[in-house]
Amino acid sequence: AAGASVSFVEIETDRGHDAFLLDEPELFAAINGFIGSAARARGLGA
Repeated sequence: AAGASVSFVEIETDRGHDAFLLDEPELFAAINGFIGSAARARGLGA
């Protein structure tokens, strides 16, 4: 929707398109940051 908040992260990996299924520290950090930010915006979490 117009005016919506969005995020984009490009992660380079040699693991192919299923890399999100594996232990990728950069992917974990990006997802953790996104979820933490969404939770704080809604008054959730510490």
